[in-house]
Amino acid sequence: RALQAFFEEKLEKIRKNLLGPPSGKTFLFLIDDMNMPMKETYGAQPPIELLRQIINVKDDKNGGFYDLKKIGLFKRVAKTLFLAANAPPGGGRSEVTPRLIRHFHLVNIPDLSNASMKTIFLSIVSGFLQTFSSDYAPLADPVVDGALEVYVDIQKALLPTPSKSHYTFNLRDLAKVIQGILMVEAKDIGSVDQFLRLWCHENARVFRDRLVDDEDKGWLDAKITSVLGTHFHRTWGVAEFGDALFGDFIAAKPAPYVEVADLEVAAKSLREFAEDYTINLNKPMDLVFFKDAIQHIGRIARLLRQPRGNALLVGVGGSGRQSLTRLASFIAEMKCFQIELSRGYGMNEFHEDLKKLLMQAGAENKPTVFLFNDTQIITESFLEDINNILNAGEVPDLFAVDELAKIIDLVR
Repeated sequence: RALQAFFEEKLEKIRKNLLGPPSGKTFLFLIDDMNMPMKETYGAQPPIELLRQIINVKDDKNGGFYDLKKIGLFKRVAKTLFLAANAPPGGGRSEVTPRLIRHFHLVNIPDLSNASMKTIFLSIVSGFLQTFSSDYAPLADPVVDGALEVYVDIQKALLPTPSKSHYTFNLRDLAKVIQGILMVEAKDIGSVDQFLRLWCHENARVFRDRLVDDEDKGWLDAKITSVLGTHFHRTWGVAEFGDALFGDFIAAKPAPYVEVADLEVAAKSLREFAEDYTINLNKPMDLVFFKDAIQHIGRIARLLRQPRGNALLVGVGGSGRQSLTRLASFIAEMKCFQIELSRGYGMNEFHEDLKKLLMQAGAENKPTVFLFNDTQIITESFLEDINNILNAGEVPDLFAVDELAKIIDLVR
């Protein structure tokens, strides 16, 4: 039903029973994770069958879909192509029925080789280091080789298990390490050793923060120590890089991404931000900024300054997930949006809140943090809507036609 609503929203109504793109154009739909829909009790996958019905144009009963309100009205879809992508079956992904696959030309894309990944990231890092003094130019190769070695080895050593199902590392993680390094400016790096601490910090943020026990964290620390010796010729122990912290949360925006070497200075700065938060928002923010709290704020602030910087904060209740997020979003000069549960709160109320959120972030152009707690998940469909926002930036069939016209006027 949601998929059909999405198609009807995107396609133009040419005639009563014909949908398609604007005149003179062809629509191309990209369908990601095509094998993600779960099978029903008897093996059916309604979204897959709907796609097959739209694509199959060889007889009168296909090439479109039936209207959900008018019985018997079949809406045809014209001048529309589909480009689909999916990973091999397994890990929650099922096999796609041959009835649908037969309509596609299949192209298998293997994983990138190490040489290809190095070529991509080496060109990025080499260009970035041109803004530094000549002392840093030789670091381009070891920075990329070291990050690549950590990425390749962690995939082999730390495999996903039922209790560690999130141990799924992909090329996006390697890109995040390089992206983090690119956030600094040449004037804020005083030495090669400081640049290497930045490299260690970004590996820790991308890989170490995901690990759940001391054994796995110890493996990664040993790996980074080994890479430092092999590629950078440094005999550092964990003490030299384990607590390295970089961030932009110790000064007002726009603040540079710098090393936070003195935790006392950081704590003093955060106390001032907490006082400003209390005064400006009239909400008490009475926190004690010990070492772990400062590091957590650094982790959140680092993500908030990156595009698509979404975070899943895992911890027991009362560990400061919400308070630290509110403070970090205040420091980043972003609005913090939360839903408020009440008696009878359901999908309609949740959709109204999502409308307010998307209007604030999009139409009003206000940088916004959506803080969503696990206790607010009343139904699983809440997570489907959030997944749609994360993947596509929208929720299908959320806004009415008149509301869409208003949004278009606001963003012009």
